[in-house]
Amino acid sequence: MIATQKQEQAGLVRTAEQSLRLRRIFDDTRDLAWRMLRRFGVPEERVEDLYQQVFQITAERLDDILPGAERSFVYSVTLRVARTFLRNKGREVLGDEPDRRAGSQLSADLMLDRRRLVKVCNHILGRLKPELREVLILHELEGFSGSEIARLLEIPQGTVHSRLRRARLRVRGEVEALGAASPPAEARGG
Repeated sequence: MIATQKQEQAGLVRTAEQSLRLRRIFDDTRDLAWRMLRRFGVPEERVEDLYQQVFQITAERLDDILPGAERSFVYSVTLRVARTFLRNKGREVLGDEPDRRAGSQLSADLMLDRRRLVKVCNHILGRLKPELREVLILHELEGFSGSEIARLLEIPQGTVHSRLRRARLRVRGEVEALGAASPPAEARGG
C-alpha cells in the first residue's frame, strides 16, 4: 500500500517498529488511563472519547516519547486531557463502571455495599482541591512515586509530598466526619 502525502504529513505512516511500540504503550497503560479519567471526574459517557484522545495524542507524539518514559507520558497526557475537559465542561459524580466492565459476579448485597463505598469515596475525592486530588490519586491509587508525580505534574518533589500530606489529612477528616455522622453498626441492625 502506498502512503499518500497527506498521510505522511499527518504522521499516520508508521514503521512496523513504531506500530509495535505504540501497541505496547497502549497495552501497558490502557486500564490505568481509563481509571484515571474516571477518578479525575470525567463523566462515564465521555470517558471513551477522551480515552481515544489520549491515545491519538500519544500516537501523534510517538517519536517524542523517550524510551522508558512511555507510562509517564501517557499519564501526563491523560491528566491534561481530563483537566481540559473539566475546565470546559464541569464535573460529574463518578460511578463504578470500570468494575462493571470486568463483569464480576458479586452478590446483590456486596454489590450494593461496594456501590455505596464508591459513592462515599467519590464524594470525598470530589471535595478535595484538584491539585490535592491529583497527587492523592496518582500516589495512593495508581502507585506513582513522589519523583514520578513531580515529573508528571511539573512541580517540585517537596510540593508533591506537601500536597499528599494535606490530601491525606483532609481525607482523614472527611472519613472521621462521616463516621461521627453515622449511627453505630448495632443501631443500623448490623
